Amino acid sequence: MGEEIKNARRTIPFTLFVAGLTVSFCYIIGTVCCAAGAASNEINSLQGLVQAIGKTADRVGMPGVLPLAAF
Repeated sequence: MGEEIKNARRTIPFTLFVAGLTVSFCYIIGTVCCAAGAASNEINSLQGLVQAIGKTADRVGMPGVLPLAAF
């Protein structure tokens, strides 16, 4: 695959770095949104994101969003 990529020695490390930053950013934003959406005693570690989305959707009057969040 390295032969198909132009300047692979430079492109692959840069792409991995950008991917790592993107994943870290998304993880941090998701954690902050969960913490802002619901109190820590209202969510558990297994379904925390879906529970935070559900509580926030109820709070803003859009409970129909919750089935979409489960996907």
